[in-house]
Amino acid sequence: MSNLHAPTIPSGPTTAPVVNGNAAKLSIAELQRKKDAVEGELRALGGVLESHGVDMNTSLLTSDGFPRADIDVAQIRTTRARIIHLRNDWKDLMALIEKRLHEHFASLSDENDETGTAAATGSADVPIPRDSLPETLDQPFAKVNTVVENSPAEAAGLKPGDLIRNFGYVNFENHDSLRKVAECVQGNEGQNILVKVSRTAGATRAQELRLTLTPRRDWGGRDQVHYSSLALSNTSTHKMATQANAGAIPTFKLVLVGDGGTGKTTFVKRHLTGEFEKKYMATLGVEVHPLGFSTNFGAIQFDVWDTAGQEKFGGLRDGYYINGQCGIIMFDVTSRITYKNVPNWHRDLTRVCENIPIVLCGNKVDVKERKVKAKTITFHRKKNLQYYDISAKSNYNFEKPFLWLARKLVGNAALDFVAAPALAPAEVTVDKALLEQYEAEMNQAAEQPLPEEDDDDL
Repeated sequence: MSNLHAPTIPSGPTTAPVVNGNAAKLSIAELQRKKDAVEGELRALGGVLESHGVDMNTSLLTSDGFPRADIDVAQIRTTRARIIHLRNDWKDLMALIEKRLHEHFASLSDENDETGTAAATGSADVPIPRDSLPETLDQPFAKVNTVVENSPAEAAGLKPGDLIRNFGYVNFENHDSLRKVAECVQGNEGQNILVKVSRTAGATRAQELRLTLTPRRDWGGRDQVHYSSLALSNTSTHKMATQANAGAIPTFKLVLVGDGGTGKTTFVKRHLTGEFEKKYMATLGVEVHPLGFSTNFGAIQFDVWDTAGQEKFGGLRDGYYINGQCGIIMFDVTSRITYKNVPNWHRDLTRVCENIPIVLCGNKVDVKERKVKAKTITFHRKKNLQYYDISAKSNYNFEKPFLWLARKLVGNAALDFVAAPALAPAEVTVDKALLEQYEAEMNQAAEQPLPEEDDDDL
């Protein structure tokens, strides 16, 4: 999917096939839970439209017939389509529930007659009512890594290590790389969300818990509550293996930012497959490059959002950052001003995408006239980011930012790339002695105490 900014909407009159089989075969209780899930998702999607200041009928075009630039037209159209499909689902469910209720009450008299007959004949073979059967547990789709103190997650009783089976209407089948969690939170501010978790304490048997989480307005960002605020991550290698078996590749939105001229586009175009398959998104003025890598746990893909030079004309719109799952901030080691602007890019990125893994990259280390020395590169240490010297034109350290991000996103430090991606031939050669000198200087700088001045004031 090239547009990670919007959820995927299957075509057809309904949103998706029923997970547990034909809806007509579900029990009344299961149909009721499904109805509650649909209503919860409708409320959440309504909240998405409200956040843009629109409804189902608001025009998305200007008076001249062009898409409006003040709203995210792509997300609004997709959200509206989802709402239409869910409304159809809801009508079908209500009709089916009504039918099942009529059948249920009509059968009560028959059951009473049969019970009386069985008592008279001494029969003990009484069938178990369908709604009395144990509930089938959904497969976990996320894991709690950490819980922020005094957060709604802590108040709900979530603990590190909990496996999430259901988060409101979100489950293993529809979480869309956890984007639906953010959508569910955003659309249910101040309302209770049922969270079903599996918790293992030591070597004892896992506990199946039903928790109630109530999001608040100031939880997780200005315009959107991100799933990273819950400290949730995909159940790592298990999910990668499951998706690989199903023919799907785990895909993450990577936001690439930095001053114009730092080499961002040159860097991302080194990956030949991503350059060949890139897609232009006119609504946001960006190019999305799908960069694939082979790991010891299966394939993984980063959809890298490149600004297409628009950062030269001012700040980037929030639509560029929304749903970003990881980021790379790039500066030019031959230009001090590009490093001084790193705090600004970090602030803009983390304002929309909180707590995502971020790599800081100093590009153009192949140029001998380096202006930004290792001892002055301290921002990553203050903000707990990873840093790499890179050279886009020589392919030096090209894969390291992606490997570090992949390990963080998957939550497994044992993940490794098993095959090098197809890269464009190096345009320049780098002096190995110079690179060794830079690495030594970075190691020495890492051992020094941080300076007192704040990079945010640069």
